[in-house]
Amino acid sequence: MFASPECLLGSTGYFWNHVLRKRSGTLYSKITAFALDECHCVEAWGASGFRFQYAHLGVLRQSFPHIPFVGLTATMTPTSIKYFFKSAKFKDPVIIKQPIRRKNLNIWVAPLSTGTSYDDLRVLFPDNLSSADEIPQTIIFYNSRLGTGRMADYLRKQLPASLREKAKTIIRSYNGILDELSQKETLSALRSGECRIVVCTDAFGLGMNIKAIPRVVLWKVDSKLGIDGFYQRIGRAGRDSDQPALALVFVSKANLSGQYTKDGGNPKGKKHRNKTNDNPTETLPPEVELANAAHNEFRYTLPVCKDTKPIFEGALPEIYAGPTKKALAENACESKLVPAINWTLQNDGCRMQPILVAFDDDEMMKTCEHPTGCDKCVMKRLIETNATESPPSLHGIPFTITMAYKAYQNSVPDKVPRKRKAPSRTIVPERIAKLVEDIKAWRDDALKDLAKGLAGMTVKIIFPDDKIAAIATKAKHIWNEGDLIAALKECGYSLPESFISAYTEDLHDCIRRSLEQSQPPPQLEQQLRQAARRPRTLVSSVPVVRSNVAAPVHLKSPPFCPELPNATGAHPSFNSVPRWPIPPPTSVMPVVATRTPLAEKSASEIETNVEPKEPAHPSGYNLRRSQRNKRPVSDDENTIPVTTPRKRRNKKGAN
Repeated sequence: MFASPECLLGSTGYFWNHVLRKRSGTLYSKITAFALDECHCVEAWGASGFRFQYAHLGVLRQSFPHIPFVGLTATMTPTSIKYFFKSAKFKDPVIIKQPIRRKNLNIWVAPLSTGTSYDDLRVLFPDNLSSADEIPQTIIFYNSRLGTGRMADYLRKQLPASLREKAKTIIRSYNGILDELSQKETLSALRSGECRIVVCTDAFGLGMNIKAIPRVVLWKVDSKLGIDGFYQRIGRAGRDSDQPALALVFVSKANLSGQYTKDGGNPKGKKHRNKTNDNPTETLPPEVELANAAHNEFRYTLPVCKDTKPIFEGALPEIYAGPTKKALAENACESKLVPAINWTLQNDGCRMQPILVAFDDDEMMKTCEHPTGCDKCVMKRLIETNATESPPSLHGIPFTITMAYKAYQNSVPDKVPRKRKAPSRTIVPERIAKLVEDIKAWRDDALKDLAKGLAGMTVKIIFPDDKIAAIATKAKHIWNEGDLIAALKECGYSLPESFISAYTEDLHDCIRRSLEQSQPPPQLEQQLRQAARRPRTLVSSVPVVRSNVAAPVHLKSPPFCPELPNATGAHPSFNSVPRWPIPPPTSVMPVVATRTPLAEKSASEIETNVEPKEPAHPSGYNLRRSQRNKRPVSDDENTIPVTTPRKRRNKKGAN
């Protein structure tokens, strides 16, 4: 006889009124044993009040004291075992344990690259997808009932157009609030192979024994999830099969910010931050962790080995503990995980070992075996075999997205090519205004058919003027369609869900043509740059002396300036001369004056004159200081001092 706790312990049910209360009758005498399956739910659900009947299963033991009881589970810590025995009224029980390690299960942890979007899940779809069978069957565990529907809708939009008609069959959601018919349809489609991805909560896992699911994804973890529920989720992959299965855990920055405290949480009034692991992809070397172990300090980055066993044994009460009643009553928090999960995500050794420690497994000192294993063990083997340049992939998921591989990349920055910053160009306000007008003209022509097909829609609603102005200001960074898509996302568009996503290629062509029309031809631009870089001759400050004797004046020839080509002839698409700044020629030429020697002239013929005011230098250089340093000419002196101006000291980088 199969029954739920609600069926057996319901006050209006037959079993409660005719069997448990009377403790007699035909049915009472025929019951020979009770088997309580998934008995870890007694603490997880009964203590939290989610299904409080689980906490009253001890009534069965009291009503049937003469028959055997057995509790079955794959995930129960020593603390949970004690709670179960007390709650179910077991007396002098015998504990039978077997290793829980799954040798075909690979646990990979990947940091999220975005905060709120589901873009990281695009990795679940193969490139050039043409058939639904190309998608490996996947179960995605989500922590929110409402979130399962939103994520399923997002994943359906990632399917190619040829599969959109069957999108609701290929990708389905499952949670406890759905009706029974929808749940049965999801299970039937998953078993038949029509459904390839299921986004679900823990309600999907209970009692389900679907074989050969190659991939299981955990989308972040929170404070309401215990280590038993964590292992239950990832254990849905690769059941009853020897083929390698993948459990991919996406973690946020908040998931990796926890720090160990003796009470398993943060001290009151203080906000902890793991100073030794601020970067999710950076880890401390093992020798540093062993040095910390020598000081009897347990940290979440501590690896599991014989040398560290005395250290983590002191933290076992916190590692065995699940979510507290306070954590279950409050809203879920991604930064306050239970210690066992924190240790699994942040430790520098094998990820499977902290899980085995939490369940007091006899194989806790064994790491993952080749060729399967966690991302930490796989990365260690890649380094040992010098195969880091060819990381593996499993069921279409590349190993390069894992925390272990990214940590290795950060440790060897010389081997990782850095992405060059996209060049930018200078666009004057007149050209931006012209670009705005060109984009508006393109919008009115390209989007008019789309606007007519939607009731109450206009082109200005699809692509508003303020968005066009924002895109125009970012045009100096737009060199290809990818840059345009990034600019649209910065302006608030959700791509590829937005209507404008189908017109990004045409919009980029419009921006390119508009900038080319207002850009000067390459030949003219080169001549202008050469003229701007040419050094200008400084004005000499040698004083001019007037004399009765005519003195020849020698003028230096102006510097050569090449004739600018005709703009209209140089570029066929150029209709008018561009308004680019052309450097004017030097207006003041240096003058060198000669005079007759004083020995050949009489004193009466010498006539001094006040030095003329030097014109303003075209470069704006202040020459008044050099003027003050000149020695004035006196009437009683027979010589005229001639001062040579000090050379201007060019600033670093100046032409």
